Amino acid sequence: MNLSDLMRRYTSAKVVIHYHYNTGHIDTGMISYIDDKWIELVKEKGDRMLIPVSAVRIIKFAEVVKQDRESSTLLRPSEEGDAQR
Repeated sequence: MNLSDLMRRYTSAKVVIHYHYNTGHIDTGMISYIDDKWIELVKEKGDRMLIPVSAVRIIKFAEVVKQDRESSTLLRPSEEGDAQR
C-alpha cells in the first residue's frame, strides 16, 4: 500500500486541519479528496477548499473513521483475560 492509498482511506472523514507557521489558523470540514499533494475539504456550509498537503501541520479527526473489515482484523492473539465478543 502506497501513501496515496493510505490517505484515501480517510475520504469522507470529518476533520480539523491545523496549518504550519504557528498562525493558529484551522479549518474544519469533511475530506472529499486526498492524495499526497492535495486535500479537498468541504466546509459545513458547502464551501470547498483545495489545500496543499505541504501547508498542513496536523489533521485531527472530529469523528472516528470507519475502517474496512480487513484493516480492523486483529493481527495478534488476544491476551488471556481479554473479553471475547
